[in-house]
Formats: sequence, C-alpha cells, structure tokens
Amino acid sequence: MFKKVLIANRGEIALRVIRTCKEMNIKTVAVYSTADKEALHVRFADEAVCIGPPSGTESYLSIARIMAAVEITNADAVQAILENTDVPVQLGGGIRTRADIDRWLEAGIARVILGTVALRDPDLVKAAARALPDKIVVGIDAIDGMVAVEGWAETSDMAATELAKAFEGCGVAAIVATDIG
Repeated sequence: MFKKVLIANRGEIALRVIRTCKEMNIKTVAVYSTADKEALHVRFADEAVCIGPPSGTESYLSIARIMAAVEITNADAVQAILENTDVPVQLGGGIRTRADIDRWLEAGIARVILGTVALRDPDLVKAAARALPDKIVVGIDAIDGMVAVEGWAETSDMAATELAKAFEGCGVAAIVATDIG
C-alpha cells in the first residue's frame, strides 16, 4: 500500500484525490505554482511544494520540477538511508519552518540545509543556528551571482555574497554555495 501520494494537478481533481487519500490514511503532497500558493489543494494536503512560477511550462508541465518535488518529499527513502548507514546525513530542500527542522533532526538527520528560507526568513535560520549548534547549514544557490530560490524557479535581487555575509557570526555550521547559472 502507498504511504504517500504526490498530486501533480490542481483544482477539483487534486481535492478529490486528497479526500480519497485521507479516507485511505495515505499522506498527500500537493505541488503548486507561485500563483496557486493559497489554493485549496495546497491548504488541504499534508505537505506542499512550490514547483515554479505561474507559467504551466515552468511548473505543472515540467517533469523535472515534478520529480524534484518527489525527491524533496520522499521521507520514506530518507528514513531507509538513515537506517542503513552510519555516515552522518545532511538533508536540504523544502525545509521552511522550525517544525520542519525539528522533525528532520529528530528523525536522525545530522544537519539540515536551509536555502529558500535563508532568504525569506533569515531570523528563523539564525535562531535555529543559535539553538541547535552544528545542526544548521545555509545553502545558497546563485544564478549570475544572484540568489535563486524555490528550486531555482525565482531569482532574487540579493547577491549571493550579501546573503552569505548576513549569516556571519550567527552560529551556522557551514554555508554551501552553488553557482547554477
């Protein structure tokens, strides 16, 4: 039996799938574009992952973005890795709240990598770094030197170096920077 289903649709169809899954005690993951952030299917799903801007070709019709959402939310696979290795495991992608951070650390993750939330809510990242020494890593993806977030779907107006400097001295274990463009 499935433990979790990712719904690569929206609107009434997604809501029907979510309702049926709940009746069967199956967890649900909704994907959404930035235009659908407040949509009902996003609110009713157990988890939600932003897969890009409003354009269908850059979100709902992008197999790469849908598969990235599958990877981000594949908790069963992460648990299997943790159970079958003695190597410390770091995890990033889709971690946006303190509850997410705590859940993964309690599951046995050695460090969480915080990307989008580092730009959107740096105070949350700094507070977590102070409270959880050596557990918080800031992940900065850059396109042409500018911070890219939401799985590279959005490029911000902030330089990657500026974001990195914002976390200087606050207790993050490391900063991982990737030039993706």
